[in-house]
Amino acid sequence: MKKSYYTQKLFLILILFFFLAPVKSQVPAQCTDVMLQGFGWDTYSESSWTALTTMAPEIGQHFDLIWLPPSGNDLTDYSMGYLPVFYFDQNSSFGTQDELKTLIQTLNENGVKAIADIVINHRNGVSNWVDFPEETYNGTTYSWGLEAICQGDEVKDQNLPYEHMPAGNPDTGENYEAARDVDHTNTNVQNTIKAYLDFLKNEIGYNGWRYDFAKGYAGSYNAIYNSSANAYLSVGEYWDGNYDLVTGWIDATNATSAAFDFPAKYALNNAFNNGYNLTELTWLRGTENQPAGLIHNDYYKKYAITFVDNHDTGRPDNASRFSGNVLAAYAFILSSPGIPCVWMNHWTDPSYQTKINELIAARKLAGIHSESNVTVNQNAQDIYVATVTGNNGSLIVKIGTASYNAPADYTLQTFGTDYAVWTKPASPPAPTTSITIQFYNNSTAWTNVNVHAWDDTGDITAWPGVAMTDEENNWYSYTFSNVTGYLNVLFNNNGTEQTIDITNIEADACFSTLDTKNGDGKWPHIRVNCSDGTTTEPISVAYQNTEGWSSVNIYTWDAYGTALTGDWPGTPISEFQDGWFRYDFDPSVKHVNVIFNNGSGAQTGNIEGVTSTTCYSGSTPEQVECPSAITSIAKEEKAGTRLEIFPNPVKNFVQIVCSQPIEKVTIASINGSITDIFEATNGQTKFDVSSLTPGLYFLIVRDITGKETIGRFIKR
Repeated sequence: MKKSYYTQKLFLILILFFFLAPVKSQVPAQCTDVMLQGFGWDTYSESSWTALTTMAPEIGQHFDLIWLPPSGNDLTDYSMGYLPVFYFDQNSSFGTQDELKTLIQTLNENGVKAIADIVINHRNGVSNWVDFPEETYNGTTYSWGLEAICQGDEVKDQNLPYEHMPAGNPDTGENYEAARDVDHTNTNVQNTIKAYLDFLKNEIGYNGWRYDFAKGYAGSYNAIYNSSANAYLSVGEYWDGNYDLVTGWIDATNATSAAFDFPAKYALNNAFNNGYNLTELTWLRGTENQPAGLIHNDYYKKYAITFVDNHDTGRPDNASRFSGNVLAAYAFILSSPGIPCVWMNHWTDPSYQTKINELIAARKLAGIHSESNVTVNQNAQDIYVATVTGNNGSLIVKIGTASYNAPADYTLQTFGTDYAVWTKPASPPAPTTSITIQFYNNSTAWTNVNVHAWDDTGDITAWPGVAMTDEENNWYSYTFSNVTGYLNVLFNNNGTEQTIDITNIEADACFSTLDTKNGDGKWPHIRVNCSDGTTTEPISVAYQNTEGWSSVNIYTWDAYGTALTGDWPGTPISEFQDGWFRYDFDPSVKHVNVIFNNGSGAQTGNIEGVTSTTCYSGSTPEQVECPSAITSIAKEEKAGTRLEIFPNPVKNFVQIVCSQPIEKVTIASINGSITDIFEATNGQTKFDVSSLTPGLYFLIVRDITGKETIGRFIKR
């Protein structure tokens, strides 16, 4: 192993990253989130902070984000908050500041991130048009005068009994007549808004924000604010159906903000509002049809927040109101790239809610994300069919009156009038065909290193194996081609000194030895980090209880005779899979000796020199091939994606082991119907599934980071 080469390469990469990396974006990559707009127009009761707090568990079952109405104090009892007065006072028509903080905390506890609706294009005074309040946050007082108002603001033309000539620079965007246009070129204004966003994030608890009326000032200022605030998600309301203008605004923010996909919204209107013309659902990308809107473009679809209607467009008097097949429109956006946003007025409607939930479940089952690839299979006036690829598989969505039969390997998840969605799990990854093994020779007793190998079909090398290449500084390497299944190896010194067997290697790996032999004269091996030789994989041991013991204990000691799991008979261990009992050691343990016993006199013989994950059976005992749930632990934990479900098949209780603490577990039948939802409390990992009918089920686990991982189990 040539460490100097890798060090130099890493250094160059870091230099390039430093000079070429853009400003940190508030737009998650391959985002699987689904957003709920938690209000309509004048929904003061339905969207009050206390009402939404009560709904938080239900919201968390389906949504990852919720966009809340403006929460600042505008000195009005019944106001949607779009004429702001105070920034650092969040008592509003929807509830008190304390109630808002409780709501956001409760949402977070249910796996939902809160998005603030912030209005910084314009501002009102306390008692007149220009007397902005003086506010203090974190020891700094923020105060604005006429210099904070754009010079062209209409206040200059009003007949008012006080000085009202705005003293700011020209407006950098469109004028807004209902309040004073804020001059974002002013440094004091910029510092106030930066502090305001910091307050919303760190004092109130918001996870991100939606910029209202983003046409009112240059997008470059959003880049300034986003770079200061570093939220989870930033999205702008650049209300325009023109694709070039909306993408131009995203570019102006230095790609730090997403945008509502108004081009897709108007494509939906054109496709549905006057009967079906489903050709409007696609735009050309080169020579290929793609879903219409920002989402047709491979670069911009990541920045698209798709929607059917919102509090503005959905009002009865708005010309942009959607009047077509609502559920078919949601089938389109929930089966397309971008981050879909569901309007509360639609979701709480009993005629829509169940089907919207099913569409969301189908999206999550396939792992569709903001950058998913789409193949449009059919597109005509009466039909739209597309195949969309996600992290966990793919789905097919069909919209329209024409008939369509999905391939036999797809399962129908949900359907309704003129729409249907099918899903298919991802194919298993192709088997590894080439594995590079490296060995660090830390013993002066070894003059050279051979590696003997075998796989599922038998020996790959004749004893004592092939000579490994001395790369540099005692690192030896050899690459095996055309490996079938798992690779098994042992290292040796021309057939004399040798390690114990190393089994079930699935990918490139590096090993070394401890500094002492076992009692049988073999060298214990340890898996190490390929970059620097440090140990990387904790030890797990498992025992197959073929003796029918009523309980299984593990007694262990290290190379110096120190007991690690208590005095005899050791520590009881629990069954993790039918007949298998497992114990995981602390990562600091590098070498261990083991005896399994029933605590009542029956025991195995000594198992000495265990340095990696190994499995045993019988009283002798015999080393056997580990179940997949054991061999995959280290790999999954390193990737941060560990999910174990056992026993599997299951009769009564299913046990889950996840890389992170679990927040919620959703169980769905093979046809996509939700059968159970469990809120994990107090570290709960065991769930009762005894009421399920026999069959195959999907299990969707959300951890405390908001990440969802999907597994399967069979109910007996």
